[in-house]
Amino acid sequence: MELFYTLLIIYIIVILGFGMIYFILSFQDIILVEYGEMRQVDIIGSAVHSVYFSGVTLLTIGYGDITPLGIGRAIALIEALIGYVLPTAFVLKLVQSQQVSKDE
Repeated sequence: MELFYTLLIIYIIVILGFGMIYFILSFQDIILVEYGEMRQVDIIGSAVHSVYFSGVTLLTIGYGDITPLGIGRAIALIEALIGYVLPTAFVLKLVQSQQVSKDE
């Protein structure tokens, strides 16, 4: 159970961290586009969109309702890769801990 909580906390940290990156990039005019249209949103709306996009990207759902522009695409690709590798690392750690407990 401890391993599951650790993974959950890591996911939350990564989602919030990348959400913050997208939010900061929105001040540099590297924004997220909603439904193919550039929309002006307030600061809170931009933060919500950034965290939402981060979560959807990390969990590899990718609804396509929000897409990044510019360097945001490369950042989204890196985040998607992390989201793809994290469960594998979790399973490997789980198998390793099971083998250690069998050996004892």
